[in-house]
Amino acid sequence: MINQFYPKFNNITLIPRGVDLNEFISEYDVPSNSIIDEFDLLSKNQVIVTVANIVPVKGVEFFIKCISDIILKYPNIKVLIVGDNQNKYFESIKLLVIELGLEETIIFTGKRNDVRNILSCADLFILPTLKIGEGSPVSLLEAMAKKRIVLASNVPGSSQILSEFPECLFEPENPIDLTKKINFLLNLDENESIRLRNELSNTVKKKYDIKTEVNKTIEVYKKVCKGMFTL
Repeated sequence: MINQFYPKFNNITLIPRGVDLNEFISEYDVPSNSIIDEFDLLSKNQVIVTVANIVPVKGVEFFIKCISDIILKYPNIKVLIVGDNQNKYFESIKLLVIELGLEETIIFTGKRNDVRNILSCADLFILPTLKIGEGSPVSLLEAMAKKRIVLASNVPGSSQILSEFPECLFEPENPIDLTKKINFLLNLDENESIRLRNELSNTVKKKYDIKTEVNKTIEVYKKVCKGMFTL
């Protein structure tokens, strides 16, 4: 990310974003009954979750268009899109869902304070960001910490987090590659699924604990203050 955004600077410190491991990591993770009841999720449903505000850069429109093809192979799929939708752009998104006949498949939850519970019901988390890229997507880290299988656009930000998991990255704005990766990840056998979930979660534990973010931020402030006081 330093090379991408600040190639001419040599005084840049990259501090990875962090998540509260106590909130998202649990050894006994089971789907939330309250979410199952609220959104009428059945045992036969395969649930895909996206957590992103409804703005163009997040690729929600691209993702919805892909769902119209994906549903042909996965007719019982349910898609929960979690995020702020209080803007004019969302009106065009709602019309697109109606146009594609996906009203029973795609559910817009709006902003929620129980993302952890929604993630517990996900078979797959997808972050379909457009080519412009991400900063450091916390929603992706939260899904990984929650031991969800994730799939994200191969763009700055997401690609750094998932550098050890190429099977979890797809070419941005490429519906063929997205569909291919969804097919692959939804059809992992149980052992492979457990292995991948655990490895994704362990990556967050090692690299993206919010305590690490706090400590590194404090160190930067200490260095800045020390430099100021010695002038």
